[in-house]
Amino acid sequence: MTYTKRNWIEDAHHYVNKTGRYIQGVLGSYGFDDDFSPQFYYTVGNSSIEGSYPLEFLLFWHTGSMAGHINLIGDYLSKRPDLCRQIDAGSGAEFKRIVGGNADLSLAARPLTGVLKEIALDRYCCGLTNPVLNGDGTVVPFSLWQFLVPDLSGRFAGQEGFDDRLVDHCPLSLPEGWSPDVVIDFGDPEVRQATLDSSRTGRPRRPGRGFGNS
Repeated sequence: MTYTKRNWIEDAHHYVNKTGRYIQGVLGSYGFDDDFSPQFYYTVGNSSIEGSYPLEFLLFWHTGSMAGHINLIGDYLSKRPDLCRQIDAGSGAEFKRIVGGNADLSLAARPLTGVLKEIALDRYCCGLTNPVLNGDGTVVPFSLWQFLVPDLSGRFAGQEGFDDRLVDHCPLSLPEGWSPDVVIDFGDPEVRQATLDSSRTGRPRRPGRGFGNS
């Protein structure tokens, strides 16, 4: 059975209604020279969660576990529009103690604006510009944030000393001298509990047109 664009839209609708966001994974290609392309994930419909700040997320990495971290941070942020607005207006945020075998490494988040946002939407997050999903309110006008995974030393792509072997896995690296405006520690029991509380309360969508909560 051929998986069509219509099937993809139906899947997106299903998971957005069920969980609040659909996470699209795109497999990389690991050929030689110019054949390499990174694996990445992006959300569809996170922007339409009722009461939240309208965000969609992009993350480059080669392990499927990253989808779980997107959900974890997405749930935490969905109840905190003022915090999102603060991060969106600045250089970004660091989410500490959230990844790694011992959950001892951070994820960085930086807003993509201007040309960088255009590049991301054109090359990677093309589903976010789908006219059906934009027309029925599944995706509403949004800010796009990129999550970055560190190397084992805790450095991010674009920072001095980042593992050269991983550079190609993150084509949109941090600008020189980047530092977060906000630091959130997921090792803090209060933050963990707040995240669990957010994930248990459901994720109603903003009213749309012609689908779902219309």
